[in-house]
Amino acid sequence: MMKGRGTHALGYNAQAVVDHDSDLVVACDVVMDQNDITQLVPMLEQVLETFGRVAQYNVGDTGYANGDQLQDAEARGMNVLVSLRDEPDAKGEYSKAYFRYDAQADVYICPKGERLVQVGTNKSRATTPHPDVIYRCHNKTCPVRAACTKDAKGRQIRRTYGEEARERQAKKQRDPRLLVLLSLRKEIVEHLFGIVKGLDGFRRFTVRGLEEVRAQWALVCTAVNLRKLYAWWRLGKLAFDSRTTLTAAAGTT
Repeated sequence: MMKGRGTHALGYNAQAVVDHDSDLVVACDVVMDQNDITQLVPMLEQVLETFGRVAQYNVGDTGYANGDQLQDAEARGMNVLVSLRDEPDAKGEYSKAYFRYDAQADVYICPKGERLVQVGTNKSRATTPHPDVIYRCHNKTCPVRAACTKDAKGRQIRRTYGEEARERQAKKQRDPRLLVLLSLRKEIVEHLFGIVKGLDGFRRFTVRGLEEVRAQWALVCTAVNLRKLYAWWRLGKLAFDSRTTLTAAAGTT
């Protein structure tokens, strides 16, 4: 049972990785998680297993913006660009985005210079593998306390696992050239799902059970790839050598 747009339904979460240059699906899977927060590295691992390497830049949407996965990707040498969620700005100048983390002292510094110290940990959701670290302000006489928080215990800030990786990701995306690459995600992968749903009419799985559903999704992605390869062949951009190795005229193999 998955939570969708304002409703709940029985279903599965289909994943796909698409190569920009060839427009081919290079990895696919189906999972029972209702979101994508743990799927970034597993999908790239599929690509690595098949091709021996991943792309120079691997882009994903906000659903994959998980600090744990970003940190794991860095550790594996996978260069990723993932759209980051904006920090909520409901508290105006006292929103979390304006609190500075001092790694050496392990405290948060608020816009007024107050220090929020670590008071414990807590999981933000049951599916999160690592708990958040909780920081709290104990200054009960702060003149802006009412504007900063309604919590009787004082202002609280959560620091999620992998926050450092998220900060490095945000810093990387200050490069306008990388933002252009990130913007290509829609044309790389979103149209695949549009073709499958809109043109092919495949809007629901017709089998039950995870393994059967995975097989059906793999067949769908294979059909998409074969159609693209056939179009290349018709245009004379695809040839077969004596070892039956596919070679594209554009240089992608």
